[in-house]
Amino acid sequence: MNEDKRVFLDYLRQIYDQTNEHLREQEHKRDQVVTFYAVLISFIITANHTIQANFGGPVMMMILDLALCVIGAIVCISIASLRGWHTQYLDAIYVINYAMAHQNQYMTVDDLKNTIQEMLVNNRENGKENKSKKRSIIKWFKHTINSTEDSMFYGVWIFSMVPLIMIEHSIYKLVNWGSKQAALFTILIVAFALVFIVYFCHMYKLLNESVESAKSYKTWILDFDYYSNGRKNFSYYDININHGVLSLKQNTAGVITVTTIGNQYLMIKIKRSDGRFNWEFPRGFVEPDEIDGSVVNYSAAAKRELKEELNVNLSTVIKTIDLGEVEPDSGLIKSSIHVVRVELSELKEIKLQSSEKIVEYRLMNEASLTNEVKKRTIIDGFTLSAITLSRNIKYTLIPVLVLIN
Repeated sequence: MNEDKRVFLDYLRQIYDQTNEHLREQEHKRDQVVTFYAVLISFIITANHTIQANFGGPVMMMILDLALCVIGAIVCISIASLRGWHTQYLDAIYVINYAMAHQNQYMTVDDLKNTIQEMLVNNRENGKENKSKKRSIIKWFKHTINSTEDSMFYGVWIFSMVPLIMIEHSIYKLVNWGSKQAALFTILIVAFALVFIVYFCHMYKLLNESVESAKSYKTWILDFDYYSNGRKNFSYYDININHGVLSLKQNTAGVITVTTIGNQYLMIKIKRSDGRFNWEFPRGFVEPDEIDGSVVNYSAAAKRELKEELNVNLSTVIKTIDLGEVEPDSGLIKSSIHVVRVELSELKEIKLQSSEKIVEYRLMNEASLTNEVKKRTIIDGFTLSAITLSRNIKYTLIPVLVLIN
C-alpha cells in the first residue's frame, strides 16, 4: 500500500469515528427532547386538580393544554430535523464502510475518492427519485414498524395528541347542553378526527421532507476536494469570460494515449457527463510528479493512465513515442495536450476503472477504426485528433525509411 493511500484510509477511519460519535450525540439529543416532553405532560396530568383549584380553574387548564399541543408540535419538528441528520450520518457511515471493505479494489487515492463521490451522487439522485414517489398507507406502515427512528417519531406524534384530548374533555365538562350533551360529544369526536388527520398529513410530509432532503443534500461529512491530490487551492481549470466569450485555462497538461498491440488499437468505452457512451483513447491530466520544472514527462503520464484506467501491466510496454501536441478545443481550452503512442507486447489482467465509468474495452485494427469513425461511433474530438496525428506520423515515416534503405 502506498503512503498516500494509507494516509487517506486513516483519514476515513477518523471521519468514521467522528460520524459514529455524532450519531450517538444526535440520538441522545432526541431522547432528551422526548423525555422532557413526557415529563411535562405527566406533570400537567398529575397536577390537574391542583392547577384548577388554585390557578384559574378549567380555563387555565385549557390554556396549559393548548400550550402543550404547541410544544408537542415543536418537539415533532425537532425530532424530524434530528431524523434527517440521522439519515445523513448513516449514509456517510455506509459509504465509508464500503470504501474500507473494498479498499484493495482501488489502486490509488483518486480511485477511492471518485468511488466515494459517485456513491454520494447516487444517494442524492435516489433521494430525488424517492421524493417524487408517493408511498401508500400500507407501505408507510410497513416502513414505520421496521424503522426504529420513524417509529419513535410517530410515537411522539401520537403522544402529542394527548393534550388535545384533555382540551376536549375540559370543553365537554364546561359546556352543558343538557339532553343534547351527546351531540356535543359527537361534535368533539369529529373535530378531534379532523385535527388528527390534518396533523398526521402535515407531520408525515415533514418527516419525509427531512429524510429526503438529507439524502439529496451534499453532505459536509465527506465534503473534501476530490481532485486536488493534496494540493491546496487547486482546480484543473480557470474559467474566464471576456466579452461574452468563454475560455478555460487548464492548469495542468493533458495526455491522450494511443495504445497499440501489433496492428490493433486499444479503445475504451466510457460514460461521459451528458449520459452518452463514447469510444475513446484513454486520456487524462498530467500529475505534478510528472512535471520537472518546464519539462513534462508525457510518456510517464500515458503509462500511468493505462495503469489506472485498465490496469495494464507496465512490463508489457515495448516503447512510447510522444507524437506531439493537439488542440481539439481550439479557442476554448488553453492547454498543452500531447498524443503519446504506447506499444504493448500483450494484454493481460485487464481491470476497468469503474469509478471513471469505463464499461468496456476493444481492440480495433485500421479498417475497424476507420469504419467506426465513418459510422459516427467515434465522435470524441480528442480521439479523432489523436487518430489523425498518429496516422500522419506513421505514414510520413514510411518514405523516409525507404530512402534510408
